[in-house]
Amino acid sequence: MRVEAAGPGSPLFRGGLAAYANRRFFEAHEEWEKLWAGATGADRTLLHALIQLAAASLHLEAGRRPPAGRLLRAAREKLLAVPELHWGLDLAPLRGRLVDAERLLLEDAPVDAFRAVLSLDGLASLLGAQPAPVEDPSPSR
Repeated sequence: MRVEAAGPGSPLFRGGLAAYANRRFFEAHEEWEKLWAGATGADRTLLHALIQLAAASLHLEAGRRPPAGRLLRAAREKLLAVPELHWGLDLAPLRGRLVDAERLLLEDAPVDAFRAVLSLDGLASLLGAQPAPVEDPSPSR
């Protein structure tokens, strides 16, 4: 089985972003986990943090705050082990979002507050995600 290379241009990475953007957190987790399985070093650590973020978001949506808090903290700690600039992405804003989410947990904020902080509208731009290019189905001449 061929393992796809991790990176911001990876279809699995971008598929995970799209799933997360549509609040399909389990699917995002699954897409990123496929990349994580073959990744090493900082790539693996970053993907693990994103997997934990997706799992935390799933728990938040279900009202399970204690496991969400543990996963948010674990994701933030993993991101600290990744260079601030990785894959050409600035991870500092994402780290800040995770700190904000942890603070909201302590304040017992409503789920909507987490959606604003952890939304993929912001997360995708923080991660430098770009829409996938659309291929022209017409034959070339």
